Amino acid sequence: MYGSGFEAQPELLKRLACGRQLLGNPAEVLAESANPIGFASLARRLELPFPEVQSVPPADPAGWLAKRAGGCGGHHVREAAGIAARPGVYFQRRVDGTPCSLLFLADGREIRAIGFNRLLPAPAQAPGRWAYAGAVALDNAPGGVGPAVQAAARALTAALGLRGLNGIDFVVNGSDWSLLELNPRPTATLELWDVNPMPALFDLHVQSCLGRLPVALPKPEASRAVAVAYAGETLRVPAGFPWPDWSADLPRMDTLLEPGDPVCTVHATAADANAAEQQALSFRQRILERLSRHGEVETGRARLHTQRVSPLLSTTGQN
Repeated sequence: MYGSGFEAQPELLKRLACGRQLLGNPAEVLAESANPIGFASLARRLELPFPEVQSVPPADPAGWLAKRAGGCGGHHVREAAGIAARPGVYFQRRVDGTPCSLLFLADGREIRAIGFNRLLPAPAQAPGRWAYAGAVALDNAPGGVGPAVQAAARALTAALGLRGLNGIDFVVNGSDWSLLELNPRPTATLELWDVNPMPALFDLHVQSCLGRLPVALPKPEASRAVAVAYAGETLRVPAGFPWPDWSADLPRMDTLLEPGDPVCTVHATAADANAAEQQALSFRQRILERLSRHGEVETGRARLHTQRVSPLLSTTGQN
């Protein structure tokens, strides 16, 4: 089983899987989905809504994005203006709307939806406008596009033989939608759904890789959201920092974080999606404020120590 990071190096996945049972999609599927021109061609053949893609800079870069083939996490996405053509870079027409995703299981032919998610906008501290900043679980896709998105997942599964946990990123604008990319592996949003009464997603992934999809799946009783906290200033994680229970993916103590570095993720649970999102954003801000206050205290202690030691050093130097 594998996660993100192999999109840009499917040959490495192929070597690692040699002589082993791979619980997930083979390297060939990963390579095909990470090939922007090839995947755009597949989307057209399947008659799926997909933005225009090309390997050379557009004559008018307004409304276009530059992306890195095989990139993940959104950190690599930039406005196309000023970006030259080079190996591994492609250009995609920007689609405005609400960014969403679908997490689903596949057995090579059919799918079973886990759930839809709305992606959170990147905060000012993030390293880029399109950096992954978290998501909130939804009861259904906005704009009533849920059935069409699930049909797209089913078509891609049949065309590529997808197995296990997969994700689709898409944008909704009113009642219209556009596919952005396929992630043929478990995605970051699985943590929003790997809760009671849902069966363990790892077990479901393994079973669907073996060709066994669940007949039906329960829905969590509450809404959940996760947000990524990014450093807005240089921070050092102090020893003994009191990380709250709702934080995860924690850095080691004494880690030096530069602006734009991920600090941690925060998790929130509430009665509905909007409330869960607001709680997650509040938790994210609280973490950054706590770290900043601890940093100020540590800096003050260091200055006080220096002031106390300096006279002693000066006196010693006179003897």
